[in-house]
Amino acid sequence: MPILRGRPIEDSDTATAPHVVVINEYLARRYWPDQDPIGKRFTLDNPAKVAAKKLNWLTVVGVVKNAVRSDWTALPEEEIFLPYSQNAGVGPYMTLVARTSIDPSPSAEPIENAIWSVDRDVTISEVQTMSAVIARANSQARFDAALLATFAAVALVMSAVGIYGVMTYAVARRRHEIGVRMALGASRANVLANILREGMALALAGSVSGILGGLILSRLMATLLYGVRPGDPLTFGGAAALLAIVALAACYVPARDATHVDPVVALRHE
Repeated sequence: MPILRGRPIEDSDTATAPHVVVINEYLARRYWPDQDPIGKRFTLDNPAKVAAKKLNWLTVVGVVKNAVRSDWTALPEEEIFLPYSQNAGVGPYMTLVARTSIDPSPSAEPIENAIWSVDRDVTISEVQTMSAVIARANSQARFDAALLATFAAVALVMSAVGIYGVMTYAVARRRHEIGVRMALGASRANVLANILREGMALALAGSVSGILGGLILSRLMATLLYGVRPGDPLTFGGAAALLAIVALAACYVPARDATHVDPVVALRHE
């Protein structure tokens, strides 16, 4: 957690030294907006001690960047960090984080031995790597994303099948018209461009309506998003571009078939 102002907790912050505290930037902005929080003092003591003025004042010596805990989409909360040497026994447990230069998976045993060399009665539990912690915190979001991606893929396939079916039907209905056009001198390139233009017009209309609907409905999904705004232009632009590519591929096959219409056969058939 990077220090934004002041200093971190140091070895000199012992039990006999003045009590200090490091706070996060959210707490600093809330209680000391437009001020330097370094040197400010507050107390965590109960109202009885406050009334009796038997206070344990804490002096702010540093401000750290807001940190994500378990919910990536949650808003920052007020946090304080106290030297353990000045607050030993304040909680039923503590967490030790160790940085290693090797694969952390097999590192639990030497860390446990180091702790037990100091106190054999210490209970060690929930030893896990940071990768495992992040994966567990991301598991629900990853599942939601995979589920939505599956629905999106199914919708994309259905869109491609629908456009292909509509364009195939339209070409079949217009075989006589296409035959007449080609008999009057229309080239295959003109026929191909005409069919593709009509198909892409349908895809464009669908994309516009989809983007408008997405801008509205994405507000309801804001809690599922992390690092992306509900109306992110890159996301909507990428989705529209992908749909355009799929639509172009779906239109190309019927359009190509239209260019192979024999004018004589089409006219005789009618």
